Amino acid sequence: MGHIPANFIDQLLAQIDIVEIIGNRISLRKAGSSYIALCPFHHEKTPSFHVNPVRQFYHCFGCKVAGNAINFIMAYDNLSFVEVVEELAKNQGLALPKTKQAVEKNQQWQQAYELLAQVARYYQRQLKRSNIAIDYLKSRGLNGEFAQRFGLGYAPAGNVLLNYKHYHSEQRDLLVQTGMLVQKEQGELYDRFRHRIMFPIYNRKGQVLGFGGRVLSSEQQPKYLNSPETMIFHKGQELYGYYQVRKYARPLEQILVVEGYLDVIALAQFGIDYAVATLGTALTKEHIGQLFRAVNRVIFCFDGDTAGQQAGWKALQLVLASLNDYREVKFLLLPEGEDPDSLVRKEQKQGFEQRIQHATVFSDFLLQQLSQQVNDSHLEGQSQLFNKALSLLQRLPNSVFRDKLLEKIEKKWGGIYHQQTVVTKPKIAATKATSVKPLSVVARAIGLLLQYPHMALLVKDTAFLVEIKIAGVAILAKLLDLLQSDPNLTTGSVLEYWRNHEQEKYLYKLACWNFEVTEQTCQSEFLATLDKIKQQWVQHRQDELLNRASSLSDAEKKELQYLLSQ
Repeated sequence: MGHIPANFIDQLLAQIDIVEIIGNRISLRKAGSSYIALCPFHHEKTPSFHVNPVRQFYHCFGCKVAGNAINFIMAYDNLSFVEVVEELAKNQGLALPKTKQAVEKNQQWQQAYELLAQVARYYQRQLKRSNIAIDYLKSRGLNGEFAQRFGLGYAPAGNVLLNYKHYHSEQRDLLVQTGMLVQKEQGELYDRFRHRIMFPIYNRKGQVLGFGGRVLSSEQQPKYLNSPETMIFHKGQELYGYYQVRKYARPLEQILVVEGYLDVIALAQFGIDYAVATLGTALTKEHIGQLFRAVNRVIFCFDGDTAGQQAGWKALQLVLASLNDYREVKFLLLPEGEDPDSLVRKEQKQGFEQRIQHATVFSDFLLQQLSQQVNDSHLEGQSQLFNKALSLLQRLPNSVFRDKLLEKIEKKWGGIYHQQTVVTKPKIAATKATSVKPLSVVARAIGLLLQYPHMALLVKDTAFLVEIKIAGVAILAKLLDLLQSDPNLTTGSVLEYWRNHEQEKYLYKLACWNFEVTEQTCQSEFLATLDKIKQQWVQHRQDELLNRASSLSDAEKKELQYLLSQ
């Protein structure tokens, strides 16, 4: 749960009503003790989305999504965990507490932000004084207004930061921690960025996280140099220009993803102010999530060469799991030898936006890329392509889009679809037609306890669980301890303790499992399951002691005698 105390999350979930939270976003209908609706996360004609007010938990029997109120808002409103907690706390009139660790870390981060903001302003002043840097930007067609919008600066040659006399030792240490100074093994320090055009990298709040530096001449290498990973800067989570896009693009209906910093600035200068770039790294799931939190239409723009095709294919595979009936992805491959910077200067805004408008839609790009990978002129190739396509489609959430894409594949490769339907279609609909593996006795106990948390009070002795070496028993023991310390926790609030835990998905699965028990039979079923676990342990311990019968201590002999009597 990050740096927000667990007891605060408990308090927050206890104050809110999941029915009200979800009912404010979708239409719910009372059905018995629960509420039902058409699932907002996949296309369906009959309701399979259930909200249980007692358990404070939702579950879709169609696409299998499940969770508490926090999970729902995160998925439905495309917000992060912290953003949801902050919003709910504000609505409930609760002050968001911070742990001592979080306060100290926040202070350190604030000092880093302030220091990097000072450095950015210093570089900007240096740009105004450097004719070489100004002439270079002019040669690239950049004007002063957009150099200022993006905070461009210039890092002079030499160790200007290292030798700045007003920095005290703590600030110099922070410059090392933020990657502005590099420390050699011998302890010697030097400026990371020297004689480079500087591109500040902002977070969405407009705080400087790090820098990208570009050379002014081909003799200097490397061409681009970025800040390293630091406590505040993570390349896989940030997009260059995202802050400016959110600030200046009105209305923001789509985002264009390009590859270079100068591409972003040149496009903005020509009125295409909705472009961002990755920070010299491959696209990540975090980037995809950030993009779709802002818009429902994303266009990936790459060079038309082999490298660009490969980058497009990687982006396609990465975005699969995030697509639904409301999101749109396109791919724009540029003519050979062109990049967005050069092309927008030739074609101006109107010409470039026509290319964006006619960019290849996701489904067509998928078929094009598959056709390039395998020769589909013969039956064997078509069969391979069909199976490849189905493998990719398995990553798509259930939706009308996925169904239509399957139809498009059929039209593309004809009768192959019908020949393979019996074999392959269950793979696509795995949630409906897979054989169900029986639950272990421990998993059954955990699942029953998750669905009926009050039963924890029935268990008077949990000491025997400590000695049992069976998979899952540690989680069962922790769950009992948690619920016995707070019997009022609901299913939704209990699961919050396992957020981002390696067993989180498995626990959600158990929380949704149909145990075919009622409020009247659940207690006897749960106690019987615990008894089976105890008997398993007794049998295991008996076998262990019997195998060492000739070398048992007096205490172990008494234990064996007792176990055999049981």
